[in-house]
Amino acid sequence: MILMERGLLGADDSVWKYVSELPFQKEYPVLVKHLLHHTSGLRDYLALESLASRDPHMLLSCGQIFDLLARQRGVNFPPGTHHLYSNSGYFLLGRIIERVSGCALSEFMQKEILDPLGMKDTTVQDSAGMIVRNRAHGYEPANGDFLQFLDMRSVVGASGLFSSLTDLVTWNRNLDGESIEPRIGRLGKRLCRSGTLSDGNRVSYGYGVYVTTYGGLPMFYHPARWNGSRHAVVRFPTREFFVVALANCSSYRMYHLALAIAERHLDVDVPRRTWRADDHTAEGNEALDFPGSMIIDDYNGRFTSEELGVEYELEAEGKVLRLVKDGKIMQELRACDRDKFSSEKGWLLEGIKKSNGTLSGFLLGNRYAWQVRFDRRH
Repeated sequence: MILMERGLLGADDSVWKYVSELPFQKEYPVLVKHLLHHTSGLRDYLALESLASRDPHMLLSCGQIFDLLARQRGVNFPPGTHHLYSNSGYFLLGRIIERVSGCALSEFMQKEILDPLGMKDTTVQDSAGMIVRNRAHGYEPANGDFLQFLDMRSVVGASGLFSSLTDLVTWNRNLDGESIEPRIGRLGKRLCRSGTLSDGNRVSYGYGVYVTTYGGLPMFYHPARWNGSRHAVVRFPTREFFVVALANCSSYRMYHLALAIAERHLDVDVPRRTWRADDHTAEGNEALDFPGSMIIDDYNGRFTSEELGVEYELEAEGKVLRLVKDGKIMQELRACDRDKFSSEKGWLLEGIKKSNGTLSGFLLGNRYAWQVRFDRRH
């Protein structure tokens, strides 16, 4: 948005003006504002990696993400028609900033935001081997113990930003009008303008934050989790109050905690509800059983996806369909409709039939990456 204020970048600019390497650019007119408001329809690169059953801890670079997105031949939905969180959008925004500014995202952040605000504990990790000072590694519970996440990724734009409680307090104070940098204060007002769909309906997401009300008060917030860490920031601008909640354990509900703190200090009364353990990042619905739908042998075989660069073997048994990679079962799906299957982790598989009724391939998806094509290998 700093570049927008300078007239170097426009919200209605085509993304392909700055990122021309992606092949579906002519068919799907994605604009910069679509990336900002998560209305682009671009498949999330983390969801694509998950569909490929790749190790989430393996080395991953910006170049590899570019290659993955360049292989895509479709989107989740036409740009501007729906809202769905996509890390791919903010990854591309990072690349656009670099190309417009002429410097690395880490350099741009340091020069334009971190140094002017005195945020000395905030770092953009743009190389996998980079040492982050005073870093707290993430953990997840496992069999009564804890496993430490070793982050081997250097993908920035949608991730890769490390900060401290002190620096995040500084950032939010500047957004709430106490800014030592006037342009940062102006930025705070623009961040909270919710986006609009092509049909005129507004979405509950602004420029990097969710926009809603809570207990009758305007609230801006964002929960996050990454490699065993869970974070949340909630802001109530009319009360000049915000909460920053950080944890380096994946089992903590930091968004829930931040709201509980806000309720107590602001004395707001809200209906009790059952909170999801994953705070806005659920994979999807549980598998449904479709009575009488036995899977025929036609579903057995090997299938490849050019979009993911991966091969699966399908094994059908009764009502169960198994996705096997390198001899290991990656997902078990059950029939939920004719030629449609779902797993407990929210994966959806739909068979593609020829005119003679034989299976030529299938479409595979999850909550953030829809209908990725696989073709039968002959």
